[in-house]
Amino acid sequence: MADFFTTPAGIAVLIVAQCLAVVAFVMISLLFLVYGDRKI
Repeated sequence: MADFFTTPAGIAVLIVAQCLAVVAFVMISLLFLVYGDRKI
C-alpha cells in the first residue's frame, strides 16, 4: 500500500484528498459563521 502513494496516480489521489479536506473545512467554517450571524 505504501508503494501506491509513490506513483503519479497515488500522488494525484493525495492532492485531491487534501483539496477536498480544505474545501470541506472552509464550507463548514462558512456555515458556522452564517448560522451564528443569523442567530445573533
